Amino acid sequence: MQGLVEVIKELGENVEHQLCVKHLYGNWKKKYPGAHMKELMWMAARATTTPDWQKAMLQIKNYDEEAWNDL
Repeated sequence: MQGLVEVIKELGENVEHQLCVKHLYGNWKKKYPGAHMKELMWMAARATTTPDWQKAMLQIKNYDEEAWNDL
């Protein structure tokens, strides 16, 4: 049995795909709970430019470096 990522790669080798942030957050919040962590993750997910994303990721790193590594 293959994992979901492997199956998607196999079925649509040339098709771009993204993981849903809502599902990623569902797993991430088990280890990093709290409204502030949720806000920081969504800030990074919503970033539309590289500088905005880097700023959000830096805020996560400054708040919790382990969470930053995992994300």
